[in-house]
Amino acid sequence: MIDANKLTKNLKDELIGFDFEQDTAYHMDAALLGEYLKRHYCFPRKVGHKLKTYSGATLTLDGSIEKLHFTDGSTETADLYIDCTGFKSELLSVLMKEPFVSFSKILKNDRAVAARIDYVDIEREMEVSTNAIALSSGWVWNIPLFNRIGTGYVYSSAFLDPSAAEDEFRQFLTRRGSVDRTERDLGNIDFFHISIRQGFHRRSWVKNVIGIGLSNGFIEPLESTGLMLTHESIFLLLDALGQRRLLYNSLDVASYNNAVRDTMNHFSTFIALHYALAERSDTPYWKHITEEVDYTADHDSIPFANVLPIMKDGAYTNLSGIPYILSGMKGTNRSLSSIEHLTRSSIRNNYNDTVNFAAVDIDMDKFRTDCKNFLHELEARQERNCRALAKMSSHYEFLKEHIP
Repeated sequence: MIDANKLTKNLKDELIGFDFEQDTAYHMDAALLGEYLKRHYCFPRKVGHKLKTYSGATLTLDGSIEKLHFTDGSTETADLYIDCTGFKSELLSVLMKEPFVSFSKILKNDRAVAARIDYVDIEREMEVSTNAIALSSGWVWNIPLFNRIGTGYVYSSAFLDPSAAEDEFRQFLTRRGSVDRTERDLGNIDFFHISIRQGFHRRSWVKNVIGIGLSNGFIEPLESTGLMLTHESIFLLLDALGQRRLLYNSLDVASYNNAVRDTMNHFSTFIALHYALAERSDTPYWKHITEEVDYTADHDSIPFANVLPIMKDGAYTNLSGIPYILSGMKGTNRSLSSIEHLTRSSIRNNYNDTVNFAAVDIDMDKFRTDCKNFLHELEARQERNCRALAKMSSHYEFLKEHIP
């Protein structure tokens, strides 16, 4: 489906193995989504909204916020303050002065140049998948929405200055994919330059301030972990406040901070693996990324030492998406011998150490036969799916029909 740029709801199960509800994700205009949630979800539930411009705060003797001040002269008081001020982190960083933990030792991209461009050929350019395309000093994201494309180049300022990055990005856009653009097509496009600080604040809940989203921390947009982290942080906070009906103490705060910190550290390992396993060394940037960065030094995340054995023998542990990256980046040997080892290891790990391993041994000849039969079944499925694919609508036609 990705190669053919097609999509289906598969209501009659003509495509084996595809569940539209489970197997699709969405590209969304974040500003429109926020506006939709505000007007169609929050307001009907009597959520109050006061539009004001923040100018400062008064602190109590213990360093908590007593009240917020606004440019119209008014003030607001609350029990808790959620810092959603983005990279500025006005409350958590500026007021609380919470230290920032940087990922710069393993994640080198600290700049981006972004643009919104019009479609030239919407049938071909409205792609059904998300692409990350490597350039000389980073990678380009591509988010095709219904009325435009959002795109940007994430790079390292140690290897490119903003002007050179924009030039390289412009050249890329003129020849991107199956559609050619001229410099004239790009003439009226605004390019936005963004600074990226990869990392997070040591604590995201300090006194009566909780930083959620960019105000707490950020990892570059590869794999879109930012929205997921925001979502997870909100639900972690709801759990912390809901355990005892809004009664919370230092243990609840510490538990919340630990959970957010563990999530950020895990995500940083997940993203860093994309670079650690890369096979390029054709530019100074990629040479540095693949040969000079020490991915094991002074890193407080899931240790890379735990990841390396997985690459060696396929002994997967509970590392969420990491095995997928290892597999896709050729970090594992997926031979029959590796499958056998994985199967034996899984059986061994699922039984108490006191049990004789021989008692739970398996018939490897039968296992090999089952594997071969399964491969034949996959080939038959693929033939049937290809026949179904030929009758499907393009991604653009599908969306035009199904999106109100």
